[in-house]
Amino acid sequence: MLEPTPLFKPYQFVQQLEFKNKDIHRSDLGIDYFGFIQTSRVIERTTIEYDVVFTQSPEQPILEYSLRALQEDEIRDYLAQIAKSPDKYSQFIQLLNSEPTLEKYHLH
Repeated sequence: MLEPTPLFKPYQFVQQLEFKNKDIHRSDLGIDYFGFIQTSRVIERTTIEYDVVFTQSPEQPILEYSLRALQEDEIRDYLAQIAKSPDKYSQFIQLLNSEPTLEKYHLH
């Protein structure tokens, strides 16, 4: 039997699709659902689950269909918002800065 192929790659920035006012384009909306993928795995032979580090929680398993990939300008906008509140997002910043693959996004 064929296994599904992950849509998202490790260390790709994503956003979970479960936040209010998602049709309103403001840079601070949805920031708590912004993060990057650490690993993925196939579950039950048909679904892919990802371990995602979100801004407001440690690593969390999320199913593929509830994520969307972010464009580079969206990533930069969210990181700029996070940089304005380093105390609030200190754990996320620490995890982000500890990933050599994401060096171009490190916040100092």
